[in-house]
Amino acid sequence: MRPPDDSRTQTWPTERAAALSDGLFSIAATLLVIDVRLPPGEGAFHWAMLGQIAPRILGYLISFVVIGQLWIAHHRKLRVVERIDARGLWLNLLFLMFVAFIPFPTAVLSEHGNRDAVVLYALTIVAASSMLVLLWLHLGRHRAWLVQGPTQAADHRRELQRTLLVPAVFLLSMPLAWVDPACAMYSWLLLVPAALVLGRR
Repeated sequence: MRPPDDSRTQTWPTERAAALSDGLFSIAATLLVIDVRLPPGEGAFHWAMLGQIAPRILGYLISFVVIGQLWIAHHRKLRVVERIDARGLWLNLLFLMFVAFIPFPTAVLSEHGNRDAVVLYALTIVAASSMLVLLWLHLGRHRAWLVQGPTQAADHRRELQRTLLVPAVFLLSMPLAWVDPACAMYSWLLLVPAALVLGRR
């Protein structure tokens, strides 16, 4: 396939896109903690209260790790990109739109934890990760915009594999949610060893 003619495409430096992304990630991560609050009308604080809100704390921890993982993946990409075009900016905005939405399914998951709540959460993460995959594929078609240049095809493929990891794990967890929602949530822990394996490659 003939590569696109980058000389005819209007592009801009990635600094402002990176700054907007970092700010939105910070807001999304901060909003997660708003849903973690003590039970009303309990009087003085005691440690047993934390047990009552354990699902909310767990939801906060899960989503903070997921948002952190998405931020690291996004950071790895933009740090090797010098220029970005309008389509890339829109893909980045769509990715950020789903990231900003994560606090909502987190609250639903913490409150209910049933099959539909797990599927809603997994769908949100799959949607966000898919936008990041599309962004990286788009940037990969325009190697002239990358700091590393056109000779780093292997690095580009390796980064694509890392990016596909998150949506793959959450996509596979959705059928499990129909059998056992708790089992589906435990399957998300597969991200940790899989990320370690891919990180060594």
